[in-house]
Parts: sequence; structure tokens; C-alpha cells
Amino acid sequence: DLYPRLRAMADDPEKRKHENVRLEIMKYFNYFCTESSHHDAEYLPYFLRTPALAERYGIAPRDVPDAPRHQRTWMSDGAGEQGATPGAELRRSGEYTSGIIEAVVTDQPYRFYANLMNTGGLISNLPADACVEVLTMVDSTGLHPTYHGDLPPHLAALCRSNISVHELAVQAVLNRDREAAYHACLVDPNAAATLSLDQIKAMFDELWS
Repeated sequence: DLYPRLRAMADDPEKRKHENVRLEIMKYFNYFCTESSHHDAEYLPYFLRTPALAERYGIAPRDVPDAPRHQRTWMSDGAGEQGATPGAELRRSGEYTSGIIEAVVTDQPYRFYANLMNTGGLISNLPADACVEVLTMVDSTGLHPTYHGDLPPHLAALCRSNISVHELAVQAVLNRDREAAYHACLVDPNAAATLSLDQIKAMFDELWS
């Protein structure tokens, strides 16, 4: 049981500042979320409603130009200067891809958290056509997801608030349905917490045009 240690972390200001959102979710919902604080804040309506709240929880705006900068640095580090041997030893990152490939090729099982369709009710109180992230084993015979049963009702409600957005967004793309895209914006938890209905409509019209 790691919850005593997590609750102790929540009382430590120095440790808390790096996990402020996740620890706040645990405080009020009684479960620790494994998603990062930055992503949690994007999915839920509680943390980005005002600039003051975002600052309080340490959620800085994303710097989009950072992505290509990081990519160039990674490529440079991997190739060495002008094609020379890289100075740093190459190690497996925290990403899953190489572990999955190795498991399929060698039949040595690899355990990771996979995003899979909820077919068969892996999480039984979420829709079957939703994508869920569950503990999964992979080997040469394929993927073997873990059945989890029901989430606590209040956590399932948080998930469904985003699943509804996804369903409308998929409908919008598949059917080229502008109205469904608009409705996806209307029911998005962060948009609804931050903007009025007429502001969401104005934002959508500007983005669509």
C-alpha cells in the first residue's frame, strides 16, 4: 500500500510542487492518478479555469516551438557531430516500442500499459467502443490485456466526460459533420469550465474558418 507515502508527499511542499495536480486529485477523489499532472489538468475542469489557478497548480502554457528543438537535439545527440560516433551510450528509453518488438520476436513476455479498445468490457462500466489504458502482457502470440472490472463510479464519471468528447470528435471526422465537432467543443470539460457558450461558439467558428 503506497498511499501512506503518497499522502506524506502531499504534505511536503517541495515534493508536492512537481505533482500538484495528481496529489490534488488524490486528496478529493481518494485515488492517485498515474497520468502526468500536465495532462490531468488538460482533461479535467478544475485546474486551468483561470490563469491564477493554472499558476497555483504549476501548469505553465506549452511552448509549441519546443518540440522541433527537442527533436533536433535528440537527432544530434544520437548521430554525433557530423556523423561521428555518439558520445553517450544509447539506452532504452521509457517508451514501450522496443520492449514490445523484443517480446514479439523473442517470445519473452513484456508488461506495459496499452491503449486498447474496451471490447469485452476490460473496464466494465465504460463504453465498449471507448479506448482504455490497461495493464497488458505481450509476447509472440500477441497482446493479452488485463480485465479490471468496474472503476469506482466517481472515477468512471470523470472518464466518461472525456469519452463523450471523443465520440463526438470521431463522428465529426468520419461523417465530415461540422455540428458534431461543434458539440464536442461544447461538452469539453475544460472549454465548459473556461468559456461561456457564446465564447465557445465564437472560438469554434474562428478555428473552423
